[in-house]
Amino acid sequence: MRMSIRNCVMAVLLISAIVMQALTSSAKTLSIETQPAGYSYGPANKSLELSVKLSTSAVTVGAPIAVTFAIENLGPPIKLFRMGSIKEYVITGTDPNGAPIKQGGPGILFAGSVPDGYFLDTGQAYVLGFEDLGQAYNFKQQGQYTFFVQTAVTLGYGSPVYVVLKSNTVTLKVQ
Repeated sequence: MRMSIRNCVMAVLLISAIVMQALTSSAKTLSIETQPAGYSYGPANKSLELSVKLSTSAVTVGAPIAVTFAIENLGPPIKLFRMGSIKEYVITGTDPNGAPIKQGGPGILFAGSVPDGYFLDTGQAYVLGFEDLGQAYNFKQQGQYTFFVQTAVTLGYGSPVYVVLKSNTVTLKVQ
């Protein structure tokens, strides 16, 4: 069976709308904060530090797990390249049985893209939030999860890794 050009275009538009809805419903925020507050950070490296912040320390099984990542600049002004993807952040930690937390679900591809990067002045933070971390990682078992996040930062598209950052450690109780 052959599809008409009109039907092909309609199918592509429908698929695009579904994908965009899935992507944007997962994205929460993407911003630069000039006076970041309320974040706990991991160790500074090359004058940058990374924070992972959960909106709550306890959720019920299957409930959304809102998370915010922040990269703060402690040094001179710098331009960072970030795609706005949860895939830029790798979770390392343990589930209630002491096993590594596994990736799971369809994942969240991106919250946006910035081809030429983000400029951070001293004291500013690149902040990226997602409405449900559970779309990218498996938090389906009741109990306590403890984890930190790592991310590789580049200064431009296709540039070598400038620095790898490690966040603070957080604990999530799934009931």
